[in-house]
Amino acid sequence: MIKGWTIGGLALVLVALFLMERVQAFTIISNAGQPANWPGGVVHYDFYKIPAGFMQPIHKSFDVWTEVPGVSLSVNFQGVSQQAPRTRDGRNTVSWVESGWASLGFNPPANALAVTLSSFNASTGQILDSDIYFNAQNFSWGDGEQNPHVVDVWNIGSHEVGHLLGLDHSSVSFFESDPKLEEATMFFASSYGETFRRIPAEDDELGIRNLYPDLSDNEYALPAARIDSVELISSSGNILNLRVFGANFTEQTSFVLTAKSSGTFDVVSRYRSIISPNEAEVQLNKGSFSSNFPFLLAFNDSASIDSFSLFSDSSQADIVELLQGAGGSGGSGGGCQLRLSSTQTAGSWAVLLGFLFLVFLARRMAKSLQVL
Repeated sequence: MIKGWTIGGLALVLVALFLMERVQAFTIISNAGQPANWPGGVVHYDFYKIPAGFMQPIHKSFDVWTEVPGVSLSVNFQGVSQQAPRTRDGRNTVSWVESGWASLGFNPPANALAVTLSSFNASTGQILDSDIYFNAQNFSWGDGEQNPHVVDVWNIGSHEVGHLLGLDHSSVSFFESDPKLEEATMFFASSYGETFRRIPAEDDELGIRNLYPDLSDNEYALPAARIDSVELISSSGNILNLRVFGANFTEQTSFVLTAKSSGTFDVVSRYRSIISPNEAEVQLNKGSFSSNFPFLLAFNDSASIDSFSLFSDSSQADIVELLQGAGGSGGSGGGCQLRLSSTQTAGSWAVLLGFLFLVFLARRMAKSLQVL
């Protein structure tokens, strides 16, 4: 019975996705209506127990994000620390864990390649600190170009730094059919010898430009997005599809459902279709949201956020009703799972669903570190 329900649920989601054309799916982290980012686009970081041979590829993992066109972002290495990272210690530490992985305070899954834990100021969106943990106890690391049997440090480092900067996963599906999402640096899984995610892909560039725009760069600076009205297209289970009318919608536009309260986690649209600059179809997973006073946000960059009240107009009453008492809690921060090979993905549903649950569990634990 459970197995049949799960397969049916997946089918419903896939049908909903196929109905949406020109899907964009970079995903940011948002808290109480504020996108998570570093003030001024300045990030400091240090190392703890990083092997000397792996320091350079991790530095590159930071540098590649600053090199994205149209981005105002700088990183500053603070040196090697003798102190292990602690939650909310005001430091951003990249740590190498060769033993005791299972006994870390946040109980990371054994099959997680690496995990990033971040603390936020929910009222401002400011990231307070963020720590990256590499799982060197359960995996062999190295240069994937030279040895296909190791996990590439630079490849995974770029993914984790994306989390540290405020990006969530581009997709969390082993069945992702859109190559643009599956090939993004922020895709939730990886494999031995993989190196192509070292450099942010197009989807990643849109996301980091959304969080850290260089407003002086006329080639990439965009006018502010605006929402004029919202209509319900359909609702199936936790999936809510909305048609949004407004102005200046682009592939760089983020849409966020929020109660503007630290007590209710925001829902960031992972799947949206930009029909025209004045119309978009937005998909939301309302299972992680509950509020009688919801807002929908739209922004092309974190400096210009348009807020549309869904509860102030009776024409949105059907949407508000669907969002009341939805329950649940969201997640942000994240890690990177070891991706199953093609032969392994043909295995049992129980194994696959177990991996998906571990991804969800890691995200829930990361969210618990949010400053409320």
